[in-house]
Amino acid sequence: MKKIVFFLLLGLFLASCSVKVKNVNNTGYNYLQPEVSNVSQKNEIKINSVNLDNVESNRLKNNYILYESNGVYNYFAYSKWINSPPTMLKDFILENIKYIKQDPYAKYRLKILLFNYEPHFNNKESFFYFKARAFLYNSQYELLASKMFDYKKDFKKNTNESMLDAAGKATQEFLENLNEWLLGVLK
Repeated sequence: MKKIVFFLLLGLFLASCSVKVKNVNNTGYNYLQPEVSNVSQKNEIKINSVNLDNVESNRLKNNYILYESNGVYNYFAYSKWINSPPTMLKDFILENIKYIKQDPYAKYRLKILLFNYEPHFNNKESFFYFKARAFLYNSQYELLASKMFDYKKDFKKNTNESMLDAAGKATQEFLENLNEWLLGVLK
């Protein structure tokens, strides 16, 4: 009995004295906030609501941060997004463009296909690459228009903060251009 108590106390002591690792899972979600405040309110045009059907991706299905370094793709070891990039992009669209909603009875439907949402680290330059295609349909799912959005934002330091700043700028520019494109198509 004394041996059991001794080993329990020893285990408790060793567990309490062990080195504590701070939160190494830096999601960066607090940093990745596009600085776009209600982009749809800049224009006075009245638009019927647009349903955001889906934001999907073939490669970016989990919350691991995919990156490319000298032609090789991999995931960051200790950093993750708060959600998968398609889910984050869907949330950013719904928060910032007010006429885009989750409305199954809307007159128009929007679908986003996300190809790239990752940092690239190469010998010559480091940049964040964002590539997506938007499809606008009517309520009978007849294609009205589609557009490719492609952004490459450079960053000087290879740090999480500079990478997230570049990601925020690319996302911000995407939201502004998506809004302008939709306003032009739906006039």
